[in-house]
Amino acid sequence: MDHKQLIGFTQAQKEAIAEAARRSGLSFTAFVRSSAVERAADAGVEVTQPRVD
Repeated sequence: MDHKQLIGFTQAQKEAIAEAARRSGLSFTAFVRSSAVERAADAGVEVTQPRVD
């Protein structure tokens, strides 16, 4: 089951994340999700990646 989570960003954060996502070739949402999973893994939390859209 998917869970949706609403998070807020300042305009500057939104623009920086959008640019990083664009440079990575990912959508904003995919970039935020993959970054969160990466940070969790770095913290030693095992995360199962979602299927590719």
